Amino acid sequence: REVLFTDTVGFIQKLPTEIVAAFRATFEEIIDADILLHVVDSTHPNLAAQIEAVEDTLAELEVDHLPLVNAFNKADMLPVGVNPIDEMHLDHASVLVSAINGLGIDNLLEAVEAAMVQYLTPLHVFLPYRRGDLVSLLHERGQVDEEAHQAEGIEIYARLPERLVPYFDDYNMKSK
Repeated sequence: REVLFTDTVGFIQKLPTEIVAAFRATFEEIIDADILLHVVDSTHPNLAAQIEAVEDTLAELEVDHLPLVNAFNKADMLPVGVNPIDEMHLDHASVLVSAINGLGIDNLLEAVEAAMVQYLTPLHVFLPYRRGDLVSLLHERGQVDEEAHQAEGIEIYARLPERLVPYFDDYNMKSK
């Protein structure tokens, strides 16, 4: 699966409304996201407040419904045996990582994949061959579970982010 990661301006605790307005264009990228990856400084002394500030800002931007994975970075700087995730009660998948030495990156990618699949909407469509653009969209942005080529087109069982489902309304087998 092809995934695009983009970076936005970091959130700070109790972000003033004027700042949110100034960075609105940057934040608008978040609205088009299928999943959010929140990179957290696991060595920050006020870690819980930092996470809460981000969650509050995401709620203010009305994107708190999106799947989210927390990447607790700087694992290489923590004392041996210390894992801040163990001390927190988080609603989202969380993985301890180190961007310096690559620790936990495989686990992070697995958590991102699992979160994406969990939030995909099942879809059963019959696409005429002339709609190759939609077939490509399913393969690039969703997960195709099964497809059968027939004389007039392709019957596909897939899963896709909810916001992309309307593109397939005219071809949805459930509504026929």
